[in-house]
Amino acid sequence: MTREELQRFLDYADDQVEEAVRRGRKGALAHYRNATLFKVVYAWELSGSEASGLDISDFQPHADVPELGGFGALSVLTGRRAKGRPPGRRTVVSMMPWAVDAVREYLIEVRPRYRTGLSRALWPTERGGRLLTRGIEDRFATYRDALGLDRTLTPHCMRSAYMAHLLMGGAGLEFVQEQVGHRCPATTASCARLENKESI
Repeated sequence: MTREELQRFLDYADDQVEEAVRRGRKGALAHYRNATLFKVVYAWELSGSEASGLDISDFQPHADVPELGGFGALSVLTGRRAKGRPPGRRTVVSMMPWAVDAVREYLIEVRPRYRTGLSRALWPTERGGRLLTRGIEDRFATYRDALGLDRTLTPHCMRSAYMAHLLMGGAGLEFVQEQVGHRCPATTASCARLENKESI
């Protein structure tokens, strides 16, 4: 995804909320949830399974960004695991205040309107369950196809965009490597595929 494609995608997700509200359609809450979800997938460099597994308690303060309060970092339960061990966690420092604002608003205005019971899931479904990886991938594909974007694009492309955009913005390779949880800096550089252009 290029920066332009990413922006078009996120804008389209926001537009679906406004359209549903304007027409009084059912599903406005789900559209709002989806729009916030994809901002989080990009802004904290998540896979679909990592996004699905998020709980509302996974945001936490971080000393590097005290101005973001309780949203200074996101503790992510990773899908990668060593043999015989449970999945590990990585901490992603919040780098995009606009995304923090989106999450705050979602938690105040939208999530409380779902019937979640005792569930701590950040992305609940209309029936109170947890939005699963397949559901995230399906929603991404629906928006992608509506925009006429390349059908090979998946949520994973947002992860590559995140890495490339941080590096383009002057972040060090080692810092980006820590953010995304790669063991080797070469993996991070390879995933970002920087070639003095804004294509991902």
